[in-house]
Amino acid sequence: MILIMRLVCLTLLSLFGQLIAQAQLESDTLTVTVISYRNFQLDQVQIGIMAITPAETTLDEVLSILQPSGAGLDSLTFVYSYFYPDRPTETDWLFVIPVPFANLKDKLAALTRIQGASPWDVSFQVQGVQSSPESLASNPCVFTHS
Repeated sequence: MILIMRLVCLTLLSLFGQLIAQAQLESDTLTVTVISYRNFQLDQVQIGIMAITPAETTLDEVLSILQPSGAGLDSLTFVYSYFYPDRPTETDWLFVIPVPFANLKDKLAALTRIQGASPWDVSFQVQGVQSSPESLASNPCVFTHS
């Protein structure tokens, strides 16, 4: 919800700026454009978890194995099946979960345990960093017009 509000705010700012730029100004006017970038606190790591399973594996089965990682339906990014003529068909499941920096060590330990106990090929990697919803909410986009 916070992200949507930020996108709406940025869109409004962009549209307002375009309207001003298109306005007819008198020849003796000066136009000043100010751009302010917010300094958001990056406080989370995005971890991608890939599980490669036989094609007949269900989502519920994958989630039951990955459950200790915090992966769930809301973090499922894509599912893709590969068909090979010379070996069994497999399905790739990618989940991306946000992890606070403070919890990174524990989360990596949990993922390592899942990796060792899983009947399938499970791998994970850092995919980026982001600001948590709480961090974004603490620095709201304020748009004023007079």
